Amino acid sequence: MDVLVIGGPSAAGKTTLAKAIARALPGLSFVEGDELHPEANVLKMERGDVLSDADRAPWLVAVAARALQQLPAVVSCSALKRTYRDVLRHECGLAGASVKFVMLIADECALRDRCARREGHFVKSSAFVQDQLRVLELPETAQERDCIVVDVSITPLEDALACALRHAGWKATGVGPRVLPGD
Repeated sequence: MDVLVIGGPSAAGKTTLAKAIARALPGLSFVEGDELHPEANVLKMERGDVLSDADRAPWLVAVAARALQQLPAVVSCSALKRTYRDVLRHECGLAGASVKFVMLIADECALRDRCARREGHFVKSSAFVQDQLRVLELPETAQERDCIVVDVSITPLEDALACALRHAGWKATGVGPRVLPGD
């Protein structure tokens, strides 16, 4: 397994889980998808505007390209729709790399609260969270066998970490899995 994508709506904990996985597996690269958004996308999200499929298309290609430069990699990337996950599958597949997904979900109230409280992130609008939940297409396991869904409303981080590692077929060898709040 070459690339593990941690997906889900804004404030679900994608970066926290992806960093925990990277810490647990020395030699595994961490790719922060949000850092690869073009400035126009960032400005839209700062205003609380939803990105269109056209806005996301080049960003998804850039996310896959960065992951492929740093194999093996764990990537935080919303991957909200099946078509977005298909872009990542396609781009990785062209390079002969395998990809799996862990989609994080949580109830809307928890996501809104997390979004409002976080610091240093360009998305702070709870309306943005609502729009992302409207767009979200959870994988149907029969059709997307490379995906699992973890409800972080009821799953502690350490358990989500164990699920993700198991799904990827990876065994923790690092100092983790302990993760500090706010990480």
